[in-house]
Amino acid sequence: MKKSVVVAAAALAALVGGVSIAAASGEVAVINYNVKGKFSPKKYKPAKLTFGVNLSAPNPPNITISPMQVADMRFPAKGVMQFTPKKGLPVCKATPTQLSVSPEAAYATCPKAYIGHGEATFQLGQNNSSIAFRKGTVVIFYGGMSGKNVKIKFSAWSGDTNAGVYAEGILKPNGQMKIAMPVLTADSSVTSLNLAIPGTGVNGAFNNGTPYSLKKGLDAGFVKVKCRQGQNLKFASTFTLGSRNSLGQPTGPTSTVSASSSSKCGS
Repeated sequence: MKKSVVVAAAALAALVGGVSIAAASGEVAVINYNVKGKFSPKKYKPAKLTFGVNLSAPNPPNITISPMQVADMRFPAKGVMQFTPKKGLPVCKATPTQLSVSPEAAYATCPKAYIGHGEATFQLGQNNSSIAFRKGTVVIFYGGMSGKNVKIKFSAWSGDTNAGVYAEGILKPNGQMKIAMPVLTADSSVTSLNLAIPGTGVNGAFNNGTPYSLKKGLDAGFVKVKCRQGQNLKFASTFTLGSRNSLGQPTGPTSTVSASSSSKCGS
């Protein structure tokens, strides 16, 4: 059974019944989930997973856009989707400092533990205009098991600001993955985050013209899906927004923006 699920809140609400809730400060979230593969209602099969979010705030009147503090994502629970590293997949034991580096350096640090990749955009200094637009890259590593949970490590880099940050998430059997987002240069605001496991590989360039290359993950079956024809697959995300200082401490009010959607397996 061939299946492709594309789920987006807000912009695709009329097509898939998605719902997007704006934050009190005016930001709106659009979530995108895509799962491809040959699936069975009786057995888990490898899946190609892409997932992400786009955050925006009307400009005018919003001349700024709030930074993301926490991304709380909900995938289908175990029984439909599961995250199972292959036997012998090495654990990336690198520290946050060791992974706050360029993609090339990150791959060299854990050369056999990368499982996917991603790209991001952000507004430098929270400036909600085109002149502040920047791009970033993400390399995703297997971080080992925490009980029955799978740890994911994210190595992010901005070639324009020559700075890197580290984040991690725990994938739980109930489908939840919560990521505490690090403070970016000048407390900049993430406006999109698009990730892929295992991905297909990407060649791109930062705004300053410096090229980058992201590699396909080494474990094609890290994500597995089991579903029957017509089964409802639900996705949801909640994002906490607000400014912070260099130590990660909030410096003002926070707000949340949520998005959810669903699609039929096999539709």
